[in-house]
Amino acid sequence: MSRKFYRRGPWRRLLSSFLVVAFTLSFTGVGFAEPAEPEAPADVAAPTADTQAPTADATPPQEEPAPVAEPAPASDPPPVEPSVEPAPQSDSPELAKNGRGPTGGTADEHAAPAGNDAAPTDVVADPAPSVTAAAVTAAGGSVSIELEGWRTTPSSEWSKGNLGTLWNEGDWVQYRVIIDNSGGDAVVNYGAFSLIYDHLNSNKNAIGVDMTRDWHIYYTPTQPDDSDPRTHSGSGISPSAQDVGFPSGSSGSADFLKTSFPAGTAVIPAGQYAVVMFEAHLSITAWWQQQSPARFGSSYYPGSSMQMRVESPSGAKTVPIPIPPKPAGYVDGVKFNDYDHDGVRDAGEPGLAGWEFHLHDGPAGFPLDLHATSAADGSFTFGPLPGATYSLSEVAQANWTNSTPLPMTIVVPSGSRVATDVGNYHSDVTKTWELSVSNVPAGASFFVRYSVNGQTKPDKALTGSGPYTGSDTSIPYGASVDTSYYASYAGETLFLGHQGPETLTSNFTNRFSWDSSVTGHKFGDVNANGRWDTGTTELGLSGWSIDLYRLPAAGGSPVLYTSQLTGAGGAYSFTDVLPGTYYVRENLTGKTGWFQTTPNPSNFGVSAADRTESGLNFGNVEVRAAIDIEKTGPTLAHEGDTITYSFTLQNIGNTTLTGVTANDPLLGGVIFGPVTLASSESTTFSRTYVVPSPRETVDNTVTAFGYDLLQGMVSDFDTWQVDVIHPAISIAKTVDFDGNGAFSDSEMGYAGDTAVWRLLVSNTGDVALADVMVTDTNGSSFGPYSLGVGASQIVTYGAVITTDKVNAASASGRDPLRLTVNAGPDSAAVDVIDPDIQVRKSVDADGDGYFGHSEVAYPGATALWKIIVRNTGDVTLTAVTLTDSNGHSFPAPFTLA
Repeated sequence: MSRKFYRRGPWRRLLSSFLVVAFTLSFTGVGFAEPAEPEAPADVAAPTADTQAPTADATPPQEEPAPVAEPAPASDPPPVEPSVEPAPQSDSPELAKNGRGPTGGTADEHAAPAGNDAAPTDVVADPAPSVTAAAVTAAGGSVSIELEGWRTTPSSEWSKGNLGTLWNEGDWVQYRVIIDNSGGDAVVNYGAFSLIYDHLNSNKNAIGVDMTRDWHIYYTPTQPDDSDPRTHSGSGISPSAQDVGFPSGSSGSADFLKTSFPAGTAVIPAGQYAVVMFEAHLSITAWWQQQSPARFGSSYYPGSSMQMRVESPSGAKTVPIPIPPKPAGYVDGVKFNDYDHDGVRDAGEPGLAGWEFHLHDGPAGFPLDLHATSAADGSFTFGPLPGATYSLSEVAQANWTNSTPLPMTIVVPSGSRVATDVGNYHSDVTKTWELSVSNVPAGASFFVRYSVNGQTKPDKALTGSGPYTGSDTSIPYGASVDTSYYASYAGETLFLGHQGPETLTSNFTNRFSWDSSVTGHKFGDVNANGRWDTGTTELGLSGWSIDLYRLPAAGGSPVLYTSQLTGAGGAYSFTDVLPGTYYVRENLTGKTGWFQTTPNPSNFGVSAADRTESGLNFGNVEVRAAIDIEKTGPTLAHEGDTITYSFTLQNIGNTTLTGVTANDPLLGGVIFGPVTLASSESTTFSRTYVVPSPRETVDNTVTAFGYDLLQGMVSDFDTWQVDVIHPAISIAKTVDFDGNGAFSDSEMGYAGDTAVWRLLVSNTGDVALADVMVTDTNGSSFGPYSLGVGASQIVTYGAVITTDKVNAASASGRDPLRLTVNAGPDSAAVDVIDPDIQVRKSVDADGDGYFGHSEVAYPGATALWKIIVRNTGDVTLTAVTLTDSNGHSFPAPFTLA
């Protein structure tokens, strides 16, 4: 910025200097009992107090500078060039603190400048703007003011607008107030001014700015540039009044905080700028969460509503306060049992629950004291945290020793998660193992194979006898112990069982019992069916030898493991058999005449997962063999029918039969088997046969054969006969129309005469018929009737006849096999006749050979008469006779068709 300065004459310069000195003395000599209203010169208008505090949702209106009156010229001042100096400034580098800062103290401890008796103001929930008298400037001069914040993105510079995004909770945002007297030609003793900034948003329960610091001022003849604000130290200044948001005073209850400076804080030489620098603290969520009431920090402030506002005699200016992102720093810890005491968490070292941790320190001036308790897996977390350096400690527990030094310094970069492990260890404990097992075969031994925290230890032999024992006296406290029990036998390592994992926090003895069993019975299989029918006469047999054989895992011949005689009720039991593959057999030595009816039990395994094998029974019986076969079928059939024979074959002896067959020559020979039938076991089967023609009966015999345990043959036979039937039926229909009492297939009569029909149905077969029905085409039906062999049934009915009629009748019936036989239709006819005869007589009297009804002739002439007889009816006429009135007679009767 370039500015023009006009030279003035010596008198004018002297006058101006005098006026400045006089004005300054007058201004500063007033005193400031109340800093908001310093007395103004009589001809200077004071601004009205109508400026409102900033709100969270809108930018406060800007104020115009207060009007400044031109001082009246002095008359004939002495020609003296006075010396003008700014008001005294503090040389102390100590920064003013808003509330409790890094060095402690409160705003009340900082005195106002000399001559200013104003006390700090009370907390203001909604602060009103500071209203001061206009500052005195040289004639023709003017003073303006600007408020700027330090922007971090996209470039670092001072800005009146958005301050960028690279901010975090706990950051200090730099601001400056520029009071511009560059165009003035006199020293300006600037009036009181205030900074108002957002503190609490009640809707979001969020604190915005909770502290300011580093208030200082410097002067420059050049327009302030965009250099880093930390390059300007200046002189410290103290507010005349300051609302305190941290850690006391308003304590997060006021919407806005206000810091006020009295008139005379800035005394600006002519042609220069005064720059007031300070920093505003973006509140920290973690710190405010531990206050009462708990609040959120600046990152929870809504939208972009935070603002910094300056109110001064030159007007008001507003600049945004940046809203940082929510903090994302965390300390993720694990409290673990340090088995090897080396301070490093190794694989298998578990977490410890219920340990209380404290996180101290943190952002400078805002110390935290956060608490967390380790979870079941030992994990604990602090956060979200702002980037800072913290101190981690724990609450000690009895009998535990830290392997990780505490307290621990932890640096949390902004937005980062920092992991840490904290180890402790306890004194070792003793683990003892006891194994109970009986009936131990010669050469067997036992041991445990175990791991501690997943690390396999050398096998531990178990010694002694009943029980077998072993111990490890150096198990880390809280370690996870996993144990497996083994036997060594016949060159094999045999797994017996498992215990754990278990967490060992004291001396402890594990007890394990190997209790396998192999059981069964020996019984008398009275019915030789191969199973024990308990509750019957099949009783257990004592004194029989049962042998237990073991199959070597590597192959080879079975080895007799042990033997036992059956006791009362035929029971036997092998207990605590070691794992392996076995089978049992009965010893038949000295048991001549007895036969084993049950199959030998299959091989079976004994293992830790399956220790019990039961139901290994053996049955025996003395042989008494017999067999029975029964054959059934239909008693009646027709030629060509397919008939089915059913057979029941049963072992009625007390021993199993083998090679059982059934033979029927009519059906082709062997029709069943060979099969094996246990005692009392039966089986059924069927075969079919087509009845040939002609045939009156079908006779056949079946024979069953079988072999007992002694290979003796037994047999039985059965016979069945089928009668072949030939059902038949007939029907005859006749009629009597001429009324002579005789019936025939066809008769004649006259219209209106009554015709009588007769229906004769007869059983012409060799089996009785049932459900015999007669039906006539005239719509009538008759029956049902039952007709024995050769029996007949006659049905008659009559009707008046007017026209020729032919009708038929049919008959049906069922034989005992429900086969239907039919007869007919058979018909009979009636012929309604209409006989008629015609006679025509003519004469030829004139001899011309023509006959007429009458002729003329001369006497004596010969007349020739002609008589024609005609059958004009519909039936042949017989016994026709012809007579003439002249008495002439004709030959004997004749027939006219």
